[in-house]
Amino acid sequence: IIYALAQDLKKEGYADLTPYVEEMTAITVKPTPIWQTINYIKELKKQGYTIIGATNQDYYQNKYFRERMAAHGVRMEELFDAVLV
Repeated sequence: IIYALAQDLKKEGYADLTPYVEEMTAITVKPTPIWQTINYIKELKKQGYTIIGATNQDYYQNKYFRERMAAHGVRMEELFDAVLV
């Protein structure tokens, strides 16, 4: 969304914000862990299930989502065997 908005603004004659898209995305990603779901996923992993996540986040959103979740003590690579972005 941020990238598309930057492109639209540029087409309308505003300043090119494209170089700042990643930084703007980083500022807007503020996830809160849902511990009940996280603990359920951990339990499924213990039982031997393969867990694959899917998201509609783009690459940069997912990158900062993972960083913010890690700051909460949640390492996404430990929860999921793969993630479709």
